[in-house]
Amino acid sequence: MDAIKARLVGLNAGGRDRESSGGGIATNTVWQVVLALTEMVPIPEARVIAANHLDKWLQSPALSKDALSLKKAIIVALER
Repeated sequence: MDAIKARLVGLNAGGRDRESSGGGIATNTVWQVVLALTEMVPIPEARVIAANHLDKWLQSPALSKDALSLKKAIIVALER
């Protein structure tokens, strides 16, 4: 749990945008949130947070690959 907390605390640490697309920008911070949530899917609250944003992240070219991994991780966690 300390590793997850450290990762979330470090989200605001530097980093440039991963990729710009259309009218929006997928920032390094959002990408790190997606990765952190993927690791936290066993926690019900993390699944709720992910579910509230997953559709938007799946539509983002910069985030879609990682968001798809998050979606698959959520499905696996729910099947357990």
